Amino acid sequence: MNDRDDRKHAAVFIACLGSAAHHTLFRTFNFDNDGDRAKVDKIKEAFDEHWSMGEVNVTYTSGTVFHQRVQQTGRINRKFRRRPSQTIAKLCTFEQLEDSLIRDRIIIGIRVDLTRRRLL
Repeated sequence: MNDRDDRKHAAVFIACLGSAAHHTLFRTFNFDNDGDRAKVDKIKEAFDEHWSMGEVNVTYTSGTVFHQRVQQTGRINRKFRRRPSQTIAKLCTFEQLEDSLIRDRIIIGIRVDLTRRRLL
């Protein structure tokens, strides 16, 4: 990777973090300028800042991250259903409603109408 440019380094770094980190966090970060999105040191700073906040903004996490979660085009149902919904739900402090809200979000978020209707 030594001879690669910043964009390649950033892409590999984000890929190593996984799709959940990219889809639920990185895409929401605000950088001072667009070029910072392709700099690993700036990306690390953004993640450090996010995790050092101390408190989770429950309204943002539940309203924006959890309730707007839908299956991405070309993504298979199995990957959509997995842990990201559970992980995000834990941050939302849904408590006894957690299981039913996860179920509802998965069903509503599935793109294939036939599959969604069968689940409903």
